[in-house]
Amino acid sequence: MDETNILGVCPTCYLVVLKTDKNSLEICDDGTVAYHFDCEPSRIKYMRDNKSYWEAQGLAAKELREKWSCSLANLAENIGVSESKLRKYESGKPVTHAKMLGKSYVIYFKLLDYYVKEQYLQK
Repeated sequence: MDETNILGVCPTCYLVVLKTDKNSLEICDDGTVAYHFDCEPSRIKYMRDNKSYWEAQGLAAKELREKWSCSLANLAENIGVSESKLRKYESGKPVTHAKMLGKSYVIYFKLLDYYVKEQYLQK
């Protein structure tokens, strides 16, 4: 067996994972963890399957915030979450209560839009 062909040992089944295996999955860029697709933990699979959706949601949220020239700090304070959580959400990383956070963005900016229009109409 050629050692340069080895990705690692699957931590689930303890078999060698080869680069040539069609059913192998390298989790980390540096090659520290490799699984067989059948052995892949459900959490990692869930994260892999939802990555593109989370990235799209985060990008849309960031564009909405930037459209209003709102800083992360200001938004975090107004919706009651940490800046780091908003940063993770906008970068497409998984965060707890992501659906609620996404709805908070929409509600906050709809209220802001309503407030701005009301102020304009009163003048």
